[in-house]
Amino acid sequence: APVFNPEEFNKAEKVFLFLGPTGCGKSTTINYLLGNKFEYIIDGMTTYVKVVEGEGPRIGHSANSQTIKIEPCPKDKFILCDCPGSNDTRGLIQELANAKAVSSFVSGIIKSKLEIGFVLPISSSAITEEKGAKLKELLRLIVQLFGRIARAKDCITLFVTKVRDLFQVNHVIASLQKISESNLSTEEARVLRGFIGPDATRRIQLLKEGDFLREADPSKLNAIQTIPATELQGHMGLMLSSRAKAC
Repeated sequence: APVFNPEEFNKAEKVFLFLGPTGCGKSTTINYLLGNKFEYIIDGMTTYVKVVEGEGPRIGHSANSQTIKIEPCPKDKFILCDCPGSNDTRGLIQELANAKAVSSFVSGIIKSKLEIGFVLPISSSAITEEKGAKLKELLRLIVQLFGRIARAKDCITLFVTKVRDLFQVNHVIASLQKISESNLSTEEARVLRGFIGPDATRRIQLLKEGDFLREADPSKLNAIQTIPATELQGHMGLMLSSRAKAC
């Protein structure tokens, strides 16, 4: 499992961990925030983006999990960490190994003086289709990983990807509001209200379809919320998926 190496982070001030299910757009979002250049690829009725300039985590375009280990990517004073996804297509054993790796890695960061932020990329279709089933899966993941910290700390930023250029944050909030009224656990509902409630303090950022053909907006990176990593001491748990917990 990857071990946090302080020497690799000695020039950084903030560490961002990108978390979520396989295929949610973690690697693509990181490549955008790193300032890499993209082009759109059309394959029959399918379109996807491909990095044509710059270095970053490899983007998977198949149904199989692509990220196999935590991959730190430096950007100025930040370190963007691409983490293996939950519901790994390689099976339960690999998924448990991913969970242990992430928890061990975060434990190392907690002992440092860095600030930490958690970024949750999710596509707009995952919010609007199947009554938000993919978003609900993401909420379960966060509750399992953070426990009570998920509602107590403003260190979680939601990145909604593949958003049509006409849509704004208020349109996303309207969709999230409908999901908040559906069948969610108490803790899951609290996480969601942190983004959309009247006292919401967590940030929602959009990555629109046209953004990938433009230069990266540095404000998106600077706006990711963080807290001193030491504040997570005693709150982190093992990231277990619902199917892993059932075994």
